Amino acid sequence: MEFIKETIKIYESKASLRCYIPDEAPATSYKGKRPAVIVLPGGAYSITYAGEAEPIALKFTGEGICAFVLDYSVKSSGKVFPQALLEALSAVGFVRENAERFGIDPHNIATLGFSAGGHLCSCTGTLWNSSALDFAFGDGTLKGEREHFRPDKMILCYPVISSDPRYAHKGSFANLFGKGYDEISGEELELVSTEKQVSSGTPPTMLWHTAEDTSVSPRNSIAFADALSREKIPFELYIYPHGGHGSCTGDYVTRDLPFGSDMESAEWTDKAVRFLFDTFKKEI
Repeated sequence: MEFIKETIKIYESKASLRCYIPDEAPATSYKGKRPAVIVLPGGAYSITYAGEAEPIALKFTGEGICAFVLDYSVKSSGKVFPQALLEALSAVGFVRENAERFGIDPHNIATLGFSAGGHLCSCTGTLWNSSALDFAFGDGTLKGEREHFRPDKMILCYPVISSDPRYAHKGSFANLFGKGYDEISGEELELVSTEKQVSSGTPPTMLWHTAEDTSVSPRNSIAFADALSREKIPFELYIYPHGGHGSCTGDYVTRDLPFGSDMESAEWTDKAVRFLFDTFKKEI
């Protein structure tokens, strides 16, 4: 495996992009056209949590998938929306530009996020073509056609999605905008309530949550899946009956579990690998 550290620079901020490139196995049929996944750790837009970073990347590299971890800007950086989104979209563009270098299929690049990182992930697939980002394309911050920055798939892991006060994770939205939830305008909340931004241009999506999650309600995943269904976007939704928030890999590597044991949600990684190798046909 090759490990490389790159830097994503947006305006005056820099975000670290860690690249995990598995060696090619000569006998595999996907040599030179492997899937790629860009991991966006959670942490309520306050931190990027380590348990949802490298352990996730290594799960996928072990399956022959090129993995990247983006340590995007959070509240402590003083940067607010859409800084992290521009960094995530730029990371998609970087991977696509370097697809031949890394042996990646440029049409099979996914974003994957946990909790608030899941919200950021959902933004990459719903706001890539939003007029709210016109300024970034206009000033050359994002150079190229919009589709260059669009992920081909998304994997949302117990994601923050909706700004609906009945089940929003208000702390994530407060950190995202750098002000109290009640100070965020209705227009701002509407824009980042990503179940409301799903369109025909949103990529195929896999979602998973746990029914016992009391930090981020599973209604977030359900609302997003419902929006995907209305737009006829291919999707998978898994709600596991047990387990709280922040399950990560769902095994002893990232949870306080005995060696060799795991949670029922641990199967999500196998489902995600299959999802990444799956083929979807969707016009955008």
